[in-house]
Amino acid sequence: MKKYCLFIFFLIAGIIFHLFKLLLMDREFSFIFDEVIFYIILVPVLEETIFRGGIQNYLKGKIPTFKSIDNIKNVLSTKSFISLQNIVTSLLFSMAHLFYFSLLHAFLVFFPSLIFGIVYDRYHNLFFPIFLHGIYNLSVFII
Repeated sequence: MKKYCLFIFFLIAGIIFHLFKLLLMDREFSFIFDEVIFYIILVPVLEETIFRGGIQNYLKGKIPTFKSIDNIKNVLSTKSFISLQNIVTSLLFSMAHLFYFSLLHAFLVFFPSLIFGIVYDRYHNLFFPIFLHGIYNLSVFII
């Protein structure tokens, strides 16, 4: 259980965020089956496979971690909380959203992307960021 504390923390944070939107902001939940399949299953699987499994994983071997400088090493290495590879991947993830969404949306997508990247770096398994991504995409249905 302790091994998955970070994942569980981000999962609970996402659920609390959605409950906050539903209960305190007087929002409604709109359920359309085709859209649920698309936004909760298909989009997270495709995006996380491309960005976390592809780009972030590829960058682990390409972006230096500055091992010779201790202070920078702690910030930029893949052992730190947020890796440089995650930051670059999240920037690319945000820019990819500019093709279909506003600049504000693309900017706001950056932060969940960092969370997905942190979880991927920690567990080295695409299941966890895909699952979180699906939960976070529930906001599409809260109107």
